Amino acid sequence: MISMRERWFRKHAKIENVISAILGSLFALAIIAVNLDWQARRDSRWATWIPTFARSEALKPLYLTAREKGNVELEVAYAREAVLKNPIRAQNLSMFGVAEANAGHQEQASKILLESAARGWRDATSQSYILQLAMATGETSIAVDRLKALWSIGLDGDQLERDTSLVVSSEAGRNEISKWVADEPGLAHNFLAWSAVNLQPNLMLPLIISSANKGAKFDCNELAPVVNNALTKGLGDAAWSLWTASCGAAAIKFQNSLAFQEDGLDAASSPFAWQFKSRPGIDIKRRTAGTEQVIDYTNSNFGGVVIASRFLRLAPGLHSAAIAGTLNSATGLVLRIKCVYADGGEDIQIARLKLGSELQDFTIPETCTTQRADLIAGQGTGSEIRLMSQA
Repeated sequence: MISMRERWFRKHAKIENVISAILGSLFALAIIAVNLDWQARRDSRWATWIPTFARSEALKPLYLTAREKGNVELEVAYAREAVLKNPIRAQNLSMFGVAEANAGHQEQASKILLESAARGWRDATSQSYILQLAMATGETSIAVDRLKALWSIGLDGDQLERDTSLVVSSEAGRNEISKWVADEPGLAHNFLAWSAVNLQPNLMLPLIISSANKGAKFDCNELAPVVNNALTKGLGDAAWSLWTASCGAAAIKFQNSLAFQEDGLDAASSPFAWQFKSRPGIDIKRRTAGTEQVIDYTNSNFGGVVIASRFLRLAPGLHSAAIAGTLNSATGLVLRIKCVYADGGEDIQIARLKLGSELQDFTIPETCTTQRADLIAGQGTGSEIRLMSQA
């Protein structure tokens, strides 16, 4: 027969087992909730499933969802909860600051975002806020410091483009950034590649020119497509300034000359030097004859084909062109020159000369500061062709 004492122990043992099972289940659920909270960093769909006690990382996607939907009350609530659960993290402060700003509490928002920016330079939101505030109050050097922080973070997308464009749009901002690009080893390459894609030419070109004038070293092969793109858009003056500031020794030397240039200096990549076309049926060889550059070519195509092109900066006024060498072609060589106009204006042909041994005149109008020249070869051959010009 079971004694009262034994019966009491058995009863309480069952209760303890039940309590242990419940506590174990709760512990397991807590672990699952914490893991889901971390999963919400990568997949925001999990955020709404996480209980309040466990959510930390899930607060950001919840905050962003509320912000996208325009629910300011929820936006502020999630941001405040994030700060309460992790008051040290600068990102949580910046979320709270933006939420307060969206709620119309500008003074409170400014204090919070200033604290966030001071606490964590890697927080893009607060750095962007301080940058915009500095530009609005004329504190350009502070804005550039914040822009450096944003670049150091390694952002992609619209925010970096907007903030960089904002700073670059002011002369003082361009001056500060160009000093930075010139002084920072290795930055010129990355900045040129990024700005060529993300900044409007009217902002990008003055910035790169200023950087080059301050000593930034740009690779000519990388700079050439940027300059060429500017030229095709009619931005001839800016393109010329940019090229001559960085790579322009040969371009300046041959500015008023149509002659073929020797390889070396900037001639191999320069939009202002003759670039020879590689096309089916065309064979071109460049070589030195005496002290001058000549070409030998064969065009087996029927009809005229452009075999070389270049942009020019011929001065306004009268010019002349001719060739020397041996031609075996019914149509020979034709020099075509067009004016390249800005603002999307149509290029206008100002000269089409069938070249021979005698100089032929053409005139560059006062309004035509940048030109494009094409050398068109008819079917046949040319040997030791030398292009001559006078200004």
